[in-house]
Amino acid sequence: MLLERKKIPTWKQIRSTPKILSRRENLLLKILLSIIVLSFAYIGASFILNRTQLVAQSGGKYTEGSIGTPLYLNPLFSQTSDIDNDISSLVYSGLLKYNKEQELVPDLALDYEISSDSLIYTLTLRQDVYWHDGAKFNADDVVATLDAILDPAYQSPLFLSLRGVEYQKIDPHTLKFSLKKPFAPFPTLLTFGILPKHIWAEIPAVNWKLVEYNRKPIGSGPWKFDSLEKDKKGTILSYTLVRNDNFYGERPYLEKIEFRFFANTTDLTLAIQNGTIDGINFLPQKEQDSIRGNQHLITHPLSFPQYTAIFFNQDQNNILQNKTVRQALSLAISKQKIIDYALEEQGKMIDNPLLSLGPQTPSDSYDPQKANQLLEEAGYQKISQQEYKDRQKKQAIKQLRTRMEKNFAAKKDSEKDKTLPAALSDKDPKNIPDQELEPFLENSATPSISQEFFREKDGHILSISLTTVDHPENKKAAELIRDYWEKIGAQVELKLFDAPKIQKEIIKKRQYEALLYGQNIGLDPDPYAFWHSSQAKDPGLNLTSFADKNADKLIIDARQNQDLTQREVLYKQFLEILSGEIPALFLYSPTYNYILSNDIKNFDIDHIVKPSDRFNNLSEWYIETKRVWK
Repeated sequence: MLLERKKIPTWKQIRSTPKILSRRENLLLKILLSIIVLSFAYIGASFILNRTQLVAQSGGKYTEGSIGTPLYLNPLFSQTSDIDNDISSLVYSGLLKYNKEQELVPDLALDYEISSDSLIYTLTLRQDVYWHDGAKFNADDVVATLDAILDPAYQSPLFLSLRGVEYQKIDPHTLKFSLKKPFAPFPTLLTFGILPKHIWAEIPAVNWKLVEYNRKPIGSGPWKFDSLEKDKKGTILSYTLVRNDNFYGERPYLEKIEFRFFANTTDLTLAIQNGTIDGINFLPQKEQDSIRGNQHLITHPLSFPQYTAIFFNQDQNNILQNKTVRQALSLAISKQKIIDYALEEQGKMIDNPLLSLGPQTPSDSYDPQKANQLLEEAGYQKISQQEYKDRQKKQAIKQLRTRMEKNFAAKKDSEKDKTLPAALSDKDPKNIPDQELEPFLENSATPSISQEFFREKDGHILSISLTTVDHPENKKAAELIRDYWEKIGAQVELKLFDAPKIQKEIIKKRQYEALLYGQNIGLDPDPYAFWHSSQAKDPGLNLTSFADKNADKLIIDARQNQDLTQREVLYKQFLEILSGEIPALFLYSPTYNYILSNDIKNFDIDHIVKPSDRFNNLSEWYIETKRVWK
């Protein structure tokens, strides 16, 4: 045993080993020992990695950039601004909400029951909800919010959608809504945020938009106000929310969300490229090239229930009353080329306004030859470019002679036309031949044009004005549409307006002939607001003044039917009528591109109804991770 023990080297002998080994032997020993250590490290790491997994951990801050600034963080007014709606939807809770699959699910309401006649909806409210200031939520808050919405003095955009609905508090945790007629999409109206009565009840309606609570709101949602930063002029530069740890629902992993506001897209794209922000709520297509190729950014294409169409206003242009002309204008356009050029392939082709009921891949009906044939059949004959110029000149000379005649007959100086050229102001037009008047014609009367030919019927040129929003996407699409229509002989005038003017003046007064415009139809396919004849005037959104008794009946019958299958049958019959009448040309549905840093994990949304829906699974987003045993 003693001899065996002596064969085991002592620590002193081990330490002396390098002294007795050659340089080469020492090198080999070090390599061998390194391999042994690395092997054990690899085995250990593999053991841990194979028996553990990365999971989300609470913590981290998400910073998002956008153009603009918040104004009213109040669910009664936030619908008119994406920024307001984004933040408001995180701070306030509704009776119902949409989940990430766009399914309507309970929120402040635990559940609801519908009466057999579909006229009464009874909602049971949660009893574990607290406002951000610690006060408890109950049915009084819902009633107070509805009172404000339905009082015209508050001027809430929600007024029109809820007008006529009766509501009653049964007890502190039960509400009853009563409808005059069945309305299947009614639950979709109950997603608006609820305000705390104890905060807002004592504030007069005239002051609601002035109070500090529109900047520093108190809600019941998963996020609550933390801070805001302003510049010297009072403009909000950033806005921070913190996690509501007293939230009744699923608590988010993230601890903070900061919204930063930029004056222009140049500064916005620079911020996402240098990592100052983690996401962009929306970036125009023309700016997206600047971030392509950035490996730290992910562009999430989201489908969006918005369609863009050309709406024909037959009351403003008699030519458009001819269905054959409308059909020809439709066939003259390549929808796919508009998507490729104006949207840079960020959209899909459509052929009707109810996107969920159309074919998966609608065909492009582009057929300029057929379009020209239809116009010939409708009596619109070709005239050459020179014939068109001669015609325009002849009309201009006739108009000039009329002005001269009135001027020559005027007895008082105050009655004379001061805009006439001095050389013509006192002359009798009967004594002047046409060729002597030509030098005095305005440039518009002798146009320089590149259009090959025009069309004329009964002395009237086939002429259309196309109106749209002065936005890069719309402008490019409108220019392409103009080119298509000119190729079949139509004279087209483009009219571009900024968004506020086109909404408040042009659309409100229906002052357009053909309108290139987008409409968001929402999740439920109910087309009442857009296509029922009663909605032909403002504030209705029937932009073509389309009126058909059978179509009206189908729309009403469908919205009163709770059976989704039967509603779909009725809507398809409505679409057949709409397709046959061609009141509008349905072009495309754009894609909403949401840009995020790859540091943000578990974004799981593929379709939205409104931009704020990109946050529908925000509670699942995370940045921080940790390892746990499987």
